[in-house]
Amino acid sequence: MTVQGTLAPITNQNTLADIVTARLREAIIQGKLKPGERLAEPSLAAELGVSRSPVREALVRLESERLVSRQANRGFFVWEPKEKDVDEILSLRVMMESLAAELVLANLTDEDFDRLEEIYQTQKKLVELGEFLRLTREDRHFHDYCVVRSGNSRLVNMWGQIMSQWEVLIYRRIERFPTVSKTVLSDHRLILDTMKQKDLKKVVELHRTINARVGQEMKDALRQALI
Repeated sequence: MTVQGTLAPITNQNTLADIVTARLREAIIQGKLKPGERLAEPSLAAELGVSRSPVREALVRLESERLVSRQANRGFFVWEPKEKDVDEILSLRVMMESLAAELVLANLTDEDFDRLEEIYQTQKKLVELGEFLRLTREDRHFHDYCVVRSGNSRLVNMWGQIMSQWEVLIYRRIERFPTVSKTVLSDHRLILDTMKQKDLKKVVELHRTINARVGQEMKDALRQALI
């Protein structure tokens, strides 16, 4: 069963698979396509106004991001987060962000900090506007920065594999508990100010502390079926 009437038809015929992938990813992040929901290619294609081919390609891409899973003889289903997923994602985040900090922190320039400050200020405006989907994207941009700046292609690829699922978790957490958006903002302010000190030990410890708290909050919400 798929959600009917939630996905606007696609009129731009360029790079259809990319467009369909982005549209379905956004629908999963926002919960328009529900955790555990079966994704029927014909229904999705009809809703989006495209053929089944780009829909199938999009589902395969989303499978690589672990936003959907494929079951033999049953098709594709939306990822359904469990407490174990939260633990695994956050433990990997801590390790990868710590490695990224080790690789780049000493070499970050004023230009780098200006860019991070721009992202932070954008987030601040989005919190005021209650634009939670865009805030989720900017949250990722903030955390992506040092990983990408490291220039380590394998680290970047591994990071990308967990961050799509992270976007699902963080968006739903913020949407259901709007005050969390202000906590995200204060966390990022603290991270940025600590990075400016270029004290690797403090940055790593801060990542651990914040991720531990966020992980516990997410698991508590999962137990209550709130995300």
